[in-house]
Amino acid sequence: MLKLKITIILLLVITATLSAQYAGNVYLVPNAYSRSFGNIHNPSLIWDQNPNSLRANPALLGFSNYDISVGFMQDKWLEHYPVNIHLYESNVSTYRNGIGLSFPLLNSDTKFGYTVSSEESEYQSNSSSGSDKNYTFSIAFNPFDYFDYRPYGNKWEAAIGLSNTFSIFENSYGDAYGFFTNIGIVNTIRPITFKDGRYLNIELVQAVTHTNLFDTEMKYTDDSETFIRGLLWGFSGKASIYSTEGTFLSPFIDNYFSVMYAHAIEHLFDHGSIDVQDFHTNGLELGFLDTVFLRYGFYDDEDWIYRQRNKDDLFNAQSVGMGFKIGLKDYFSFTYDYSCKGHNDDLTSLYFRSNILKIYNNCIRR
Repeated sequence: MLKLKITIILLLVITATLSAQYAGNVYLVPNAYSRSFGNIHNPSLIWDQNPNSLRANPALLGFSNYDISVGFMQDKWLEHYPVNIHLYESNVSTYRNGIGLSFPLLNSDTKFGYTVSSEESEYQSNSSSGSDKNYTFSIAFNPFDYFDYRPYGNKWEAAIGLSNTFSIFENSYGDAYGFFTNIGIVNTIRPITFKDGRYLNIELVQAVTHTNLFDTEMKYTDDSETFIRGLLWGFSGKASIYSTEGTFLSPFIDNYFSVMYAHAIEHLFDHGSIDVQDFHTNGLELGFLDTVFLRYGFYDDEDWIYRQRNKDDLFNAQSVGMGFKIGLKDYFSFTYDYSCKGHNDDLTSLYFRSNILKIYNNCIRR
């Protein structure tokens, strides 16, 4: 019990320290779920258990409900422009008894991890910065699951996570390589749960991620460039209405209706010193039968006054998305997420989750 109390105190201290520094940054594009709420990573979205989301916050893995999760992403970024760049990503994660691990998997471009592909040779020959291949390894720790401790009837929970991303860029000027480390914290409060009565369940989440913790660099043949670094802060709240417990729908879904609000703040420090600008996002999700989800997000920055006069920029600041989930919730589920931002910028994500040990013990071994 003393070890648990010390762990919880450390989590709170680290969270307070990171929050005091205020903000965040994005190096790789967010997945379809997070981008639906405003086009930047939101580190507080614990309901998104796609392993590709761990770039936003590796601590999210500490809230997984499944033993194994496999995620795929494809972004037809700049598809309608001459460079025709496509982004691909795939990762697999495992979580058990408070400890989670994640590592790269073969993606739909037949490469591992997060990759950039282009059909135009100009991308390879003219680019002097960026990254073609990224391999992210994450670890997460949830002391509440590890010590099987449920304070206040499981109304408070927290986790911490660490990830390392190794980047390799190849072009005609020579190869470049480097790595950066992210650390994240998630705090969750559940003031009202279905156990209090089957009509309402509320979760409030605060999270923060420090990216490029050690201010590392991308090293070229005769030069180097610091990875973008900073902090990303997120807040989200979700209300689920009317539990399905005790009904014929219980094996498939948790609730009949849900509404979720997501907010994120990002403050970039380019090359570890230059204060670029602040970014804010606000998003909303409506869920029906815990199966179909409709999402909307708005992206705001220091140029908002200008965008008020520019309808095209105003359009590009908005994002929409949808999700579809199906499965037996205690054993496995498939989830498809789609988001669209601006003109023809589509992003899709697909992930599968399974409780392999529960399937073995309850279905096969029996």
